[in-house]
Amino acid sequence: MDQNEHSISRTVGVMKKSGKLWVALGGLALGMAFLLFGGEWQAVFMKEETKSTGAPAHPDGEDIQLSMETYRRAIESRVKEICGRVSGAGEVFAMVNLAGGYEYVYATDQKTNGTGSSYEYIVIGRGEDERVVYLTERVPEILGIGVVCTGGNSTAVRNEITALLSAAFGVGSHKIYVTGGA
Repeated sequence: MDQNEHSISRTVGVMKKSGKLWVALGGLALGMAFLLFGGEWQAVFMKEETKSTGAPAHPDGEDIQLSMETYRRAIESRVKEICGRVSGAGEVFAMVNLAGGYEYVYATDQKTNGTGSSYEYIVIGRGEDERVVYLTERVPEILGIGVVCTGGNSTAVRNEITALLSAAFGVGSHKIYVTGGA
């Protein structure tokens, strides 16, 4: 018996006596199961509502136009609410213009070769259960905000509202227009 075989035999003997042999064998079996089933373990062990899967489309299958309109109205409502709190603004009407639509972000893997790089979606599951890994959803970019308010003829009110909206929504001041109205 060479030195390595003797060392392994002694280690197994110590593990048998201490009862840790079953723990080691269980860990080895679990590791092998992960290797054999690859990404399938997520489908087995994760609760259905926490799975991060989808296909390159709207992951929830909801009507995107309705969703865009709802989002636009919510932003307009927030603009009216925040501008209405500015001293001297008075009654406020707001309009928001959005760019494009929702963007769905999926996990990708970058492949680099001699001619450049390419990206491939990361896929989990097999066969009919195969899904692209969904990461997040980006809301549409705000292209511009128009505000009409009774105090909008005042330069101080216009400047205050422009700075406020720019900071609150991350929109450049050149994309915000404030004017007075009746």
